[in-house]
Amino acid sequence: MFLNLWLQGLIVLGGVMAIFVISYLGYIIGPGLFFLAWRRWQTAKKEVADFKQSIRELPFD
Repeated sequence: MFLNLWLQGLIVLGGVMAIFVISYLGYIIGPGLFFLAWRRWQTAKKEVADFKQSIRELPFD
């Protein structure tokens, strides 16, 4: 009986720890992905601007 309760407590504790670990990883990974996407968007904006400028400088004759 005592061993059964001890195993149940261990399983519950493991589940709670897993929830804490997953939420902590979410706090780390979430902003990291947001930062990477934001940086990629900034470089894409710059690339589009450079492309438009190079089209403007093409000689059409």
